Formats: sequence, structure tokens, C-alpha cells
Amino acid sequence: MYRLSWCYLRAIYCSIMGLKSSDFDHLEEFSATTMQPTNQSVLSVDRVLKHLLQRLCRAALYRIVLISSGICLLYVIHQTTKHLPKLNVSSNNHNNNSLLNLRQKKEFAESRTTLKREKRLILLWNKPESVTIPFMKKEKCGDCDIIFDRQMAKESHAILIHYKNINELPDPKTRNAKQIYVWWCRESPWTTRNLYNLTIGRIFDNYFNATMTYRRDSDVFLPYAEVVHRNIDNGTSDYIPFLDSQVENMLAKKKYDVAWVVSNCYKTAGARARARFVFRLDQKGLKVDKFGKCYPLANFPAYRTAESFQRLSEYKFYLAFENAFHCRDYLTEKFWANSLYSGAVPIVWGAPKQDVERLAPRNSFIHVDDFASVGDLVKHIQDLSQNEEAYKKFFEWRFDMAKKKSKNVDEFNNWIFSRNQTFGFCELCRLLHSDRRNNHKTIPSMQEWWYSTENPDCLESFEESYQKLAN
Repeated sequence: MYRLSWCYLRAIYCSIMGLKSSDFDHLEEFSATTMQPTNQSVLSVDRVLKHLLQRLCRAALYRIVLISSGICLLYVIHQTTKHLPKLNVSSNNHNNNSLLNLRQKKEFAESRTTLKREKRLILLWNKPESVTIPFMKKEKCGDCDIIFDRQMAKESHAILIHYKNINELPDPKTRNAKQIYVWWCRESPWTTRNLYNLTIGRIFDNYFNATMTYRRDSDVFLPYAEVVHRNIDNGTSDYIPFLDSQVENMLAKKKYDVAWVVSNCYKTAGARARARFVFRLDQKGLKVDKFGKCYPLANFPAYRTAESFQRLSEYKFYLAFENAFHCRDYLTEKFWANSLYSGAVPIVWGAPKQDVERLAPRNSFIHVDDFASVGDLVKHIQDLSQNEEAYKKFFEWRFDMAKKKSKNVDEFNNWIFSRNQTFGFCELCRLLHSDRRNNHKTIPSMQEWWYSTENPDCLESFEESYQKLAN
């Protein structure tokens, strides 16, 4: 009887614990010595039964925990995998190792990075006719398409809104969570406020997510130096090529002193002020050859063509005079293309000197603010024109670039010509592909950002800026 009871208990124990009969041999040995019909054997069996019951309780609890954990794990796996792309698995193939072909495995591996690889759409909401959209190289800028169809506003990743004609704008209530509104401007604050009467009212508070302007504090930096990069093939050199990459050849071309190409004669206060300034230069004895729409009788090629740049390369200096005074970072194509690209030394009036120094190559320009009067400026230019060695110092940064003495472009402050730089639309495309994009950021007040952070001189009259130069 004891033997039968023991075997029955052993069978139950093995069934619950998932053991084989062979795993219970040590208990068989134990039973062989204790299963005798004595009071001592009864006590032994009682102890064994008590031991088995304790083990059975622990085993049952263990299995409950194990089963619960398994259910939770299956739920987590189900919730995770239901968002992954479905894989085409052949029903005729029962080999688990061959369920995925190479293409399917690649698609599965890349599914987690789809957002970083997919094409981005940039909608130009109100592009002016005069604005040229540069070609963007996919390998440098990322994969982006520039579109103009407002019907695709909801599908666009960025909507670029030009500061003009902003009476009709996209409804922010229809903006999706992955989309940003970008404020786009290339004019100075003086021009937008006084010429175009632009007031960026409270209706635009917290409307825009980003800015794209020539100012360095913009979310997307769009300097006018971009015009030099725009139509130049990437190539293999470290820096963009200038009109003449050989500095000695550039210097040998010089025949004349000062050139000035101007198309805005008197439309703005800045244009009128700089015209009076050039007139004072003439009075002090500086010969300035004047071209452009304001001087139609002058024989000069079409503006910003290869022929016009070749013509300007024959001059030692160029008047890079802006139509705005002391506006932050406002350094236009007059400086970058007409002067530096062509090979002339720019004489700068407009942006504050410290801003020009942060953007331009070191010792590459002359700034009007350094002189107490027009007469002092004229004398300095005439002295440089007659002193070859002194004039040549304005080209040292070009020698450094040509000889490639340094891979650290910041050392010679010519980073803006580096081929690694991306500006404007190219930079916007990279932003849309990067983790830097902050879809939830908004600009509290565009009026304050554009006007209140500007230098007071930029927004005031130009008369005071010329007072010291009247002599």
C-alpha cells in the first residue's frame, strides 16, 4: 500500500514539475529504504508527503509567474511588430532560414530609417518672379523637391513664405505635426519697413516656426555669398573657384582704379545717400568709373554675366555700397560677386565693420567707417593704388586658399567659400532631414525679431551717417 501510494505521488509530482521518471531516481532510492510497514516508515512517508506538497506549491506559483510573463512578452511583441512593414513570405517554403530573401531583409533593416531617407517637399507659397531657385545636389543637400502647387500644402514638409504679399497665408489649423512655416526675406529691415511698409502684426505671433534670411541668427542662413556658390559645380577642390584662381594672374590684370555698378539710383534713401557719397569722392579727386542702369551711356556688359565680371577684374577697387546703413550682416552681391569673385578689393559702406569681419576673409576689404572724412578715404585709396606691395596684402587670403596651407578654413576666416558650406535652400533641405528640426518651436513675435533686434542706425535716417564725411 505504501508502495502504491508513493508511486502515485511520484507520478503527480513528475507531471506537475515536468520531470521524467529517470529524474526521480533519487527519490526511488529514498523510498526503498523507508517503505517498510513500521511506525518509523509512516513518519518517513509523512515527511516526504509534506516535502512534496511544499514543492508542488512552489512549482505551481513558478508556473503562474512564467505563464504571465510570457503573455506580457507576446503582447509587447505584437504591439511592436504591427507597425513594421509586412514581409512577403512564401507559403511553400517551410524553412525559417529562407523566409526572407535579400531584398526583403534590406527593406526590413531600413524600415526604421525611412523618415531620414524619404524625399522632403518644400512649398514656395509666394515666390517673387525675380527670385532664382538654385539647383540642389542630392548628395550634398539631401533629397528635396521644390514645388509651387498650394494644393500640396498638407503634404509639404516646409512652406516657405516670402515677406511680400502675405495677405493670403496658409491656415495654421491645417498644419500637420511634421510641417514648418518659414519666413523668407533678403531685404534689409529699413527697406521692408520704409519702402514696402511691412508691419509684421500680432497676427503672426507664434505663426512661423523658422526664419531664412541673410542674418546669422536666422534658423536657415542665407547670405548673399550664396550667389557665388549657386552655379558652380562641386568639383573636388576645397574652395569655390574664383574668376581667376591664380593670384598673380589676377594682379596682372589690373588697369584701372575704382569701379561702381549701380541700378537703384534714387529710389530709396540709402540709394540717394550713397550717390551723394560717390559725388563727394569725385570732388576729392578719386576717379570712379560708373556703370549700370543709372549710367546707361557707359559701355558695360549685361550685369552679373561672365563678361561683366571679366570687366570688373581689371579694376583694383570696387565700391560695395549698400542701399542700407549699418543693418546687421547686410552684405550683398556687391561685395561677394562684383568685388571678391571678380578680383577687386571691396570698399564697404553699409554693414557694420564687425559684421563684415565675421563674414569676409581677413584683410580682404576697406571699410568706410575707419576714416574720419571723405578726404582721408580718398588719400588712402590713392596711396594703395601706387604701392604694389601694400595693395598685394589684400590678396594674402587668396594665396592661403590657393596654396591650401591649412585645412582649418576658420584660421584664415574664409569659411564662407568652403565647398562644405550649405546655404539657403540647400541648408533648409538638410534641416528637414536632420534632428535639428523642431516642429513645435514658434517665433513669439516676428515684429520684435526683425525690427527690435536691429541696429538703430539701420532704421533711422541716413543723413547722420554722412555728416562726418561731409568734409
